[in-house]
Amino acid sequence: LGTINRNTMPDFEFGPNGKLYIAEVPMQDENKLTYTNLYVAGIDSIDADESSSSGQKDVSKFAIIIMRRQIGLMEPKIVAVYHDRPKDVREAYDNAIKLLMYYNCKAVVESTRVSIINYFKDHKKLNYLFHRPKATQSDINKGNSKMYGTPATQTIIEHYLDLVENFINDY
Repeated sequence: LGTINRNTMPDFEFGPNGKLYIAEVPMQDENKLTYTNLYVAGIDSIDADESSSSGQKDVSKFAIIIMRRQIGLMEPKIVAVYHDRPKDVREAYDNAIKLLMYYNCKAVVESTRVSIINYFKDHKKLNYLFHRPKATQSDINKGNSKMYGTPATQTIIEHYLDLVENFINDY
């Protein structure tokens, strides 16, 4: 997968019609290391690539959004967006890993998207995915915190939409 640092950006198309938009490069500490826990990401994954969906209309695209949390007086901000439907879905997974490494952050992913979770596992990058939040488990006291991904139930989707709406209203 290679590495990404402040001087080497991923090989993406930039601009209004590009696949990647970077609004802000990662902030670094005095040792020139990207802060830990300053950035957080959300992934809307796909399990099939372009070749598997030929002839279908309105196929979904892979998307990752990376957000900087509030720091000092700086309000939270979306710092990077990658949106693509590549010919090979592994390209999207690789690009997601590169972005997560670049921003030194973890991502929330839907638990039913098993392919991306397995891909991260195979590439020893599970540390870039959040474990399933306790609040989303059926038994909060006995839940398995080693699971990855958040279930996409109606209740959880509504909760996340409420959080997004509150964020938009606040900022």
